[in-house]
Amino acid sequence: MGISELSTPSLEAVEARRGQLWTIAFFVMAALAVAMVLVSFDSKVGFQGFRVANLGGFRIGVVLLTVAFAAYVFEKEVHLRRLTRLLIEERVLTTALSNRLDELATLCAVGKAVNSVLDLERVLDIILSSACELLDGESGSVMLLDGPDQLRSVCVVGNNELAADARVRLGEGIAGHVAQSREPVLINGPADRRRFLRAIERENPVPSAVSVPLTNRGNLLGVLNVNSGSRMFTEYDLRALVLFAEHAAMSIANARLYQVERTHVEELIEVDRMKSEFVATVSHELRTPLTSILASVQTLQRRELDAATSDELLEMIDRQGQKLLRLIEDILELQRPGGGPSI
Repeated sequence: MGISELSTPSLEAVEARRGQLWTIAFFVMAALAVAMVLVSFDSKVGFQGFRVANLGGFRIGVVLLTVAFAAYVFEKEVHLRRLTRLLIEERVLTTALSNRLDELATLCAVGKAVNSVLDLERVLDIILSSACELLDGESGSVMLLDGPDQLRSVCVVGNNELAADARVRLGEGIAGHVAQSREPVLINGPADRRRFLRAIERENPVPSAVSVPLTNRGNLLGVLNVNSGSRMFTEYDLRALVLFAEHAAMSIANARLYQVERTHVEELIEVDRMKSEFVATVSHELRTPLTSILASVQTLQRRELDAATSDELLEMIDRQGQKLLRLIEDILELQRPGGGPSI
């Protein structure tokens, strides 16, 4: 039989084989015991010496057979127990691997979703909903640093008593403690109020909660909280959320950078629009006096005019020239710091 044709027995098949082994062992041992009893009561047939000699050999044979069969059963039991233990370990490892793959798939899906969205509000919604899905949590919140010494709740999901836009000072409550220490916290049962100062008193306390810091390149961005009312979180859940928070913090930082760049681009577009409007206005203002000056010069060159008309045209040329000079001075004023147009 080739290796490809070999198949691993299931745990149920091995347990069934163990049951069959002990059933056969029971009947065989019972049969041997009955045989020994029957031989012991052997009486009146044949010669006494012959009967004793054969009876002794038969008993020795039965005993040896019993010992050999017991050794066989013991060896098979040890083998089946070892196989059962290996199959149980394989099933546990397979389940753990499956859970790990599910978590990695969730992280990949979250990464794709977050990277495809750069709007900060949408990114926060995806992060919180994905964190609750990852840990099978029922409620949670994202709190971002607002100022140097406080957190502000910017996203809330589920039956959470922490309202949106709520503020917590660093060092106060569970989230404040996590933000100040930058260490993740796992809480099963009531929170220790001696450790978490001024923690929020809930009307219906959650049995289990996880809170991890959101940091990017050494900078604190906020805190991610996930609560559960139906299961107890484990250290494995805590490590999974810490890994998730690293990617989430990077996404938040990228969304913020995108917002800054988008605002900067909008400002540049507005400046370019104002520049275009200003150039159009200045061009119009320059064209009007220049047209008057050129027309007056052409009139003076082509016609013989009386002194009054000539003086009037020259005065117009001077007036429009002064206006051009003021416009040019205003344009030059714009190039100085704090300068502005006077037209």
